[in-house]
Amino acid sequence: MKKIYCLILCVLCLFCIVSCKGGDPVTLSTPNPSINEDSMLQWQSVEGATGYEYRINGGEAVRVGSDTLKIKLLPGESACVRAIGDGESHLDSEWSEPVKVPGLSTLAKPKLKATSVGSQVLVSWDAVENASGYEYKLNNGDIIYISATSFFLNASDTFAVRANGDGVNYLDSAWATLEPQN
Repeated sequence: MKKIYCLILCVLCLFCIVSCKGGDPVTLSTPNPSINEDSMLQWQSVEGATGYEYRINGGEAVRVGSDTLKIKLLPGESACVRAIGDGESHLDSEWSEPVKVPGLSTLAKPKLKATSVGSQVLVSWDAVENASGYEYKLNNGDIIYISATSFFLNASDTFAVRANGDGVNYLDSAWATLEPQN
């Protein structure tokens, strides 16, 4: 009788061992990256991932640890991410769709208008959308910052102005020039 119990117990143990053995490895979920307001590539952690790989602009894959969930990108760069498994119970995910940091836009060049006022010239321009201010040069001299959209000068002066961008989303415009009016 003891032998039968031992045999039954052995069969049950063998059954448990075979049943408890893990099945086929599972492919990890693909991360869903996004770009935040600070141009950071970010994603949520993927359960079972031992790390992540990312590619910037289709370049070489860079591997980072499982605690890295943010990468700084530059304007105009795109990136994709995948989760890395342990190769046994978890396989690497597919690459995510690429996400892109918006590039910097160049501001429009001011459109100058000149009006004679006695011996002087009033040079003016419409405000440039998203400009933080303007810089001008008189007779190719030093650059001076102004917030106004008009300026008096002598008819013999040369004048150049450009709209200032914020350096984050907008670059400075090209120079708009006005030649002497005599």
